[in-house]
Amino acid sequence: MLQPLQFPANSFDLVNSRFVGFMPTKAWPTYLQECLRIARPGGIIRLVESEWWGLSTSLALEKQAGLLVQALKKAGQSFSASGNQAGITPMLRSLLRDAGCNNIQHMAHAIDYSFGEEGHQAFCKDCALAYRFAQPFLLSNGVATQEELDRIQQQLEWDMMQEDFRGVMFILTAWGQKP
Repeated sequence: MLQPLQFPANSFDLVNSRFVGFMPTKAWPTYLQECLRIARPGGIIRLVESEWWGLSTSLALEKQAGLLVQALKKAGQSFSASGNQAGITPMLRSLLRDAGCNNIQHMAHAIDYSFGEEGHQAFCKDCALAYRFAQPFLLSNGVATQEELDRIQQQLEWDMMQEDFRGVMFILTAWGQKP
């Protein structure tokens, strides 16, 4: 994500960027300039981001998300003033505007990944894997010990499979046009 994209200039009608909100905040302007470079004039740059797994009834999932955003803040990968959220979703439109895009728009979406909902199993599997893969990042930023992470991971995986589990993820899509 931090290297030049290996495409010629003016190649695409649509450059779609999904869930890259973990990038260093300082890298966004350069990244978006690369997206604009490979978009054709009049092409669309589309950004899709979330504040991680949204809201749920799982204390362990909430704790794990909190650790992740703390680590993102420590690593300079969060736009949040407090470090309580990733802070990327409110930035999308201004990032596109600052990059030079025109006709900037946005649309919000919600994914209900509660027990019994379509996609619940797959979504929870992805969530558990994402947090498992994030453990080295969390450890290297000193937000938890391996024992804490193992305990939280086990609990969140159990919580998400309970019949009373409820969760909603909010996603923001923002897009702008290359002049």
